[in-house]
Amino acid sequence: MHKIIPAIAITILLMVAIVGYFFWQNNANLALNNEPIANTSVLIDSPVQEPPTPIAPPTQEPPVINTDPVLPIATPQEPNGTPTISNVVTPKTPIKPLPTLEESDAEIRTIAEQFGGLVPLIVWENFIRYFVVTIDNIPNRKLPRRYSFTKPLAGKFAVRLAQQDTETIALDRKNYQRYENFLNVLTAIELEQLIPHYQHFYSLFQQSYEELGYPNRRFHDRLLQVIDHLQETPEIQEPIYLIRPKVFYQFKDTELESLSAGQKIMLRIGTENRQKAKSKLKELRIALESLPL
Repeated sequence: MHKIIPAIAITILLMVAIVGYFFWQNNANLALNNEPIANTSVLIDSPVQEPPTPIAPPTQEPPVINTDPVLPIATPQEPNGTPTISNVVTPKTPIKPLPTLEESDAEIRTIAEQFGGLVPLIVWENFIRYFVVTIDNIPNRKLPRRYSFTKPLAGKFAVRLAQQDTETIALDRKNYQRYENFLNVLTAIELEQLIPHYQHFYSLFQQSYEELGYPNRRFHDRLLQVIDHLQETPEIQEPIYLIRPKVFYQFKDTELESLSAGQKIMLRIGTENRQKAKSKLKELRIALESLPL
């Protein structure tokens, strides 16, 4: 069995932000241009973004220096069902003092450079704040688009004629390939490398979450709720039929269209990609649920 390592700072980015990443990229390409559908596959240009949802202004607090011990590694259960804890792993290099929320981007980017193709996918400005806003809104019908923390996805959103000589539109399977790069980065991550970063950054995620108006709630709990919500995304049969009542494409099935922003994007990435994402989310959920925070 693969050893599950409790890490959150960058792991959350990879395993939950994948949904935020896919959302920003899809909704940047779902607007319909003025050209008629003349070919089997149609590429759609990006729309104008909607006005942002305001964020509560940050509170100025001194940086918090993390003095907590390094977390032990959770190992597979013994035959009797009792989990065991291996020796504590000490980081190879000392953990630096925690930066302020406003100064955290550079340090998080430096850490992310250890993980291959991750850095080019991210906008390294106000990362923690934008990330927390995205996570908090994933279960909602819409996300505040201004707070995207990812760069544009390569290619354009494509649809196709579901049947010859008809106007029935379906999601083109070519779209699924556009997400493979991010998923490859996700699945290649060695979680063991992330242990020292959990306690180092969590208080900044919490600070940002409280700035949204949740002074008595934990970001950790909200994250677990979002993971559960994404794992509950229904499995559906293809093709996925679309309609275009106004500017943006919508699911023809009203039950699918009524799903949250997060679950709808889990549908748009395709069955195989969705299964990969759910597998990683499950692994993350197990790692996070028993952490002492």
